[in-house]
Amino acid sequence: MNSTASESVEQARSRAARPFYLQLWFLVLLAMAAGMALGALYPDAGVRMAPLGDTFIKAIRVLIAPIIFCTVVHGIAGMASMAKVGRVAFKALIYFEVLTTTTLSRTPLSARSARETFSKCSTSRCCAEWR
Repeated sequence: MNSTASESVEQARSRAARPFYLQLWFLVLLAMAAGMALGALYPDAGVRMAPLGDTFIKAIRVLIAPIIFCTVVHGIAGMASMAKVGRVAFKALIYFEVLTTTTLSRTPLSARSARETFSKCSTSRCCAEWR
């Protein structure tokens, strides 16, 4: 491990840990709970807040591509050798191909299973009311 990496590890350890209620994961869970409580207790207020949620989702969609791009560029720039970059790129390509192939091969099976389930279910009274 080089000296700059060990120094940054020591700096991270020396900083006092923030309490859990100030960490992002907790604040996200708290906001989700507040949103569920608002929707359950005051449904009209929850409906009026829909534009706020829609705006947030649109902002996330706009920001996600530049964030990913900057993260990838920063990661590649921080690698010491091009051989390491090539190995990581090759592993990422293999990972992408395997997961894509797995997903694409499972989707028709899931659709077929769902179609068979719903065709059997269409004669029952509960599913007729559901449709």
